[in-house]
Amino acid sequence: MNRVTTLAGVEIAPRAQVDILESLGFAVAGTDEEIVASIPSWRPDVNGEADLVEEIVRIHGLEKIAHVMLPRTEAVTKPK
Repeated sequence: MNRVTTLAGVEIAPRAQVDILESLGFAVAGTDEEIVASIPSWRPDVNGEADLVEEIVRIHGLEKIAHVMLPRTEAVTKPK
């Protein structure tokens, strides 16, 4: 259940994550620590954990993801 936080940087309560997945047709079993989701037959685009996180965050709201500035390098790279 912590993969939403580690992959997307968004804190979503475990119950809310399960509710989102179930509303999308996933069968969910497990605890607040770890779940197993069965992928519906009509969702061939979902292949693993990262896809489940993407679905949860998409429904929760992409606008709720904090903006993070990437580090700026001072050097100019040269082609090889």
